[in-house]
Amino acid sequence: IKKKVPITAQEHPIILIIGEEGTGKELIGRHIHRCRTKEDSFFIRLNCTGLDKETLLSTLSQNPMGTIFLDLIDGLDNDSQQELLPLLKTILIQETLPKIIASTTKDLSREVEINGFNHHLWQYLDQVVIKTVPLRERKEDIYLLVQYFITHFSRYLGIKPKQITKDALAILEGYHWPGNVKELKNIILRIICSIPEETIDV
Repeated sequence: IKKKVPITAQEHPIILIIGEEGTGKELIGRHIHRCRTKEDSFFIRLNCTGLDKETLLSTLSQNPMGTIFLDLIDGLDNDSQQELLPLLKTILIQETLPKIIASTTKDLSREVEINGFNHHLWQYLDQVVIKTVPLRERKEDIYLLVQYFITHFSRYLGIKPKQITKDALAILEGYHWPGNVKELKNIILRIICSIPEETIDV
């Protein structure tokens, strides 16, 4: 993904990110936004579940620059899907409209067949796709993520970063992480806030 993101970020105004909950889809979206826009441009996240078409259309039309992140786009109702379609067509040919990054935890091709997701909208979204990998399939990243979260939260809380033992790290690496990176992040925060010792141990 690190190798793929810069290319897609520079070359295409519509991107779809697919992955399980907690795998960092919004973080990737924000990274793409930073790669291809000015520092002062906006990044607006819209949760598509229950989103009405008026809010969707006004957000897209009133913010001509920057990035709109459509989170859980499979939750968009049929009317909103239909209204979004011509806007995506226009975004592909005009530079004065916001870039679109959509995310989903589902296979949209199956959503087309089973739940009636708009087929034409799916075709526009399916041109540039980034798939996130669940944490259980990249256990080698856990050490780096743990170190990052310890440093991040320690700086935020104004405390000295804690050390973690090999035994404690082995427990984290042996867990299956159904909540992915988001679950790991929350656990590290709880540990930092709950133990007074300078070392995280079993």
